Amino acid sequence: MKSAIEILEVLKQINIENQITIAMVTHSPVASNYGNVRIHIDKGSIV
Repeated sequence: MKSAIEILEVLKQINIENQITIAMVTHSPVASNYGNVRIHIDKGSIV
């Protein structure tokens, strides 16, 4: 889990410093907390 958190931290830093969008798809609530915007999809529909 430590290396996953390190990767998420690097992605967050890249996002902030370079002002770029990173699209990440995950089932992990921990990983989703690193994002600024969360879009929830259930059974193929955005909810």
